[in-house]
Amino acid sequence: MKIIVTVLIACLLFPISGLTETKYMNNFDGNDWREWNPTSRSMFITGFLAGTGYASKKSEFISYTINNFDFQKAADLYWSLVDTLLEEKGKVSKKYYSEAEVKQIMEFESKRNKVEIDNYAISNIKVGQIKDGLNLIYADFKNRKILLVDLIYVVRKQINGSSPEEIEAILQWLRSPDKDSKKLPEFIEKDGKKKTVTFP
Repeated sequence: MKIIVTVLIACLLFPISGLTETKYMNNFDGNDWREWNPTSRSMFITGFLAGTGYASKKSEFISYTINNFDFQKAADLYWSLVDTLLEEKGKVSKKYYSEAEVKQIMEFESKRNKVEIDNYAISNIKVGQIKDGLNLIYADFKNRKILLVDLIYVVRKQINGSSPEEIEAILQWLRSPDKDSKKLPEFIEKDGKKKTVTFP
């Protein structure tokens, strides 16, 4: 009964369905954020955090957990298969893999997926912290076209101690309409060392 009441209250306070009629969640930006009331903002972040946690938890069941898993061997097999497929331009590889090798490849892929999914999980950060960070960054008009789902991870990096130099490099990259999503920008740290941004 408590769950039903909570869901009803949430629907009344934050009518997600009305918002999604005009825009998908992944397309919300700073202009949308500034139009929402404080409760709507908190509920959006709460749902976002719950989603990342749920995805991370569910990904634990992706692994096949085979016996005698050899990470390096599996990695070599995996990348050799990828190279072969690329060479064959998507055709079926002429190389044959044993059942044991296939299991190694599948386990390696599942572990890669798990790491990727976990990278998007957000834990040990309060909703209020993220909300304050978003309010602060979106207060700058230059940042208002940055997608909300991206900026949440910028705030996470700030909370986790990323340098101001890296944060500014990320914001500049996210503001760019023609950014290359496969090529993260570089930045210069205070000590003069050049580094590549990590994101998310």
